[in-house]
Amino acid sequence: MQYQKSPLIFPDYANLGVNDIWIKIQNYNNYEWDDLIHLLKYTTLHVAHVIQNVDRSKLQHQWISALNERITLEEMIVDYPRHFKLHYDEIVDLIAQ
Repeated sequence: MQYQKSPLIFPDYANLGVNDIWIKIQNYNNYEWDDLIHLLKYTTLHVAHVIQNVDRSKLQHQWISALNERITLEEMIVDYPRHFKLHYDEIVDLIAQ
């Protein structure tokens, strides 16, 4: 969103009902647990690094979701902890089963 023309239209897997297909294609059920934990850890560290280095002049660049909602880069950054917790809670639920 920092270097593309705003608004950016990008595939939105979650709102198109294909989230389960994406998970199946990536075969997370057969992923080595330790590797998955490292992936989550280093992906999160990378996202934090990217956020720290965002060009503040680009914070109002927009993404148009599959639901035709306009979401700014700033809104995405602010929402990231909530979004991360959503995935974290899903993992906790799976472990509890």
